[in-house]
Amino acid sequence: MKFARVVVSTLFTLSLLCGSMFAQTQTYPSGIASGSYSNGYGPYAYRDTGNALTLYKMLCFENGAMGGADTCLFRDIPGHLEMYSGNGVQQLGGVPYVAGTFDNVPVTAVAITDTNFHALAGPLTLTSVAVGGVYTGTITGGASNALVGQYFNTAGFTNAPNNKAGALCTASTATTITLLGGQTIAETASATASTDIPLLASTLGIPGKRVRIHASGVYTNAAASLLNGEVMLCQVPGCGSGTIVAPAGCAIVTTNQANDLTNGQFTLDCALTATPTVGSSGTFWAKGVFAANLGAATTAALSPFADTSTAASAAVNETVNEFVNIGFKFSTSNAGNSVTLQDLAVEVLN
Repeated sequence: MKFARVVVSTLFTLSLLCGSMFAQTQTYPSGIASGSYSNGYGPYAYRDTGNALTLYKMLCFENGAMGGADTCLFRDIPGHLEMYSGNGVQQLGGVPYVAGTFDNVPVTAVAITDTNFHALAGPLTLTSVAVGGVYTGTITGGASNALVGQYFNTAGFTNAPNNKAGALCTASTATTITLLGGQTIAETASATASTDIPLLASTLGIPGKRVRIHASGVYTNAAASLLNGEVMLCQVPGCGSGTIVAPAGCAIVTTNQANDLTNGQFTLDCALTATPTVGSSGTFWAKGVFAANLGAATTAALSPFADTSTAASAAVNETVNEFVNIGFKFSTSNAGNSVTLQDLAVEVLN
């Protein structure tokens, strides 16, 4: 009997990962009170601890009749699976999953008149939220439901349920965005919404854990300039404040772009591997390649630049949610400089 449960559990896990008939639905429970727990066995049982991400129970296998020794699968943000059994022991930790993707919704940094890094999955400005998940603000690119299907992180609200991670957009206009993911409380605030990709607390705090990051987009420069690309790990969505770490090895600079080029392509690929130093001051071995059009035409081949780092990254707090963003900067400031991030994907490999 035990063998049968293991086989069923394994097959169900693989089915979830492969997107079969057990794939995650976009239906969520509503009206979850902060700090509450559910003991139910339905597919939408939940655990909500306020600032923590909500976990949605997908399936449980009983190891003992109502004895608290059940094995349960959970999903939280899209693509992330957790399996717990017994008294909260995590069993599923080595299965690859996609932490998130961002595509086909350009985010642009324009008129860059400084030589600082700009977070390209940067924040939209929010001014309020209503009950029901409708956020109001300046929703650039949101007209005519253009942002539907993308996932957003919100920050800056006093009421914790209003600060979301990986919340699905179901409607958008130029001034409003509607996000799923549990209850919201009516509030006026100076807040943000961003499309960077969250890595859950303690996801990275395992020696040898590997994260693969890919980004691509286009840039326009109006003056000769070095181009700089980097991966940013931020504790605040949008990377507009708080602790920001750019792991050594995934911050790379090109040689000079002597031409003024419009819509030159760039790509950034980065692999982060957790060192034996984990926890609130964890470090990574980071290796990356940054490639960009450096010719006079967009048809020119991209020039690749590999990192030259030989040291571990600066300390990263692996015990809290970290948000993956892409930074870009020019060595020469010019009002004609701009960058657009078109694609961002984050995979947790083991």
